[in-house]
Amino acid sequence: MQSFQLIKDYFRAKIENPEAYIVKSPKSELSYLTRLDLGFPLNGRDHLGRRVLWVPLGDIDPGKESFERICDLILLVLESLSLEEDVQEFGASIILDATNFTLKLMKWCTPYKMKTIMRFLQDCIPMRFVAFHVVNAPFIFNAFFTAMKPFMREGFKSKLKWHSGDLKTLYEYMDRTILPPHLGGDLNFKTMENWCKFVLEKENVFEEFRQMGYVNQTCCT
Repeated sequence: MQSFQLIKDYFRAKIENPEAYIVKSPKSELSYLTRLDLGFPLNGRDHLGRRVLWVPLGDIDPGKESFERICDLILLVLESLSLEEDVQEFGASIILDATNFTLKLMKWCTPYKMKTIMRFLQDCIPMRFVAFHVVNAPFIFNAFFTAMKPFMREGFKSKLKWHSGDLKTLYEYMDRTILPPHLGGDLNFKTMENWCKFVLEKENVFEEFRQMGYVNQTCCT
């Protein structure tokens, strides 16, 4: 029943917010998928065998990036991860890397966009998020978090893990070897140049997704 409700929520969100939740073709987003500065799934797993998605939140510049395009990228990656058997079994963790966070990101702190992001993470991706690791959040990050907090459910809040300083608490969840150098890890970014291959290989799956869904809102009630 929970899975069925998740599917209903997903397609309802597509109807109510088509510009944010439309399923794109991976090939159409190739220019974004081949970038390394917007984040990607790390090669290794955390200590419980879960996939880890690194999102350098602090490096996103709203003056140069489109909110909708970033949503497209995240949707493609998360949808692709949700199709993997180990993710279906163990779930996944997300690292929200706020190392370089500045107030420029507050441009996206509108109620609509904050609600869109939280509905996206809480209702609309058919996978289980086990933990959200917020790393190196500066004091000004509180403003961003405060804008998002009204749309967070208690269950989501309980998954937030905060790490700063020497990041020893982060290493309790995952090995340093899989992390970027600025987080004390040994990740070689050159080895991640083809990270998006697993998304591009699912082009046919996304084509099927674009043909699925409810034809009107009454089907989602």
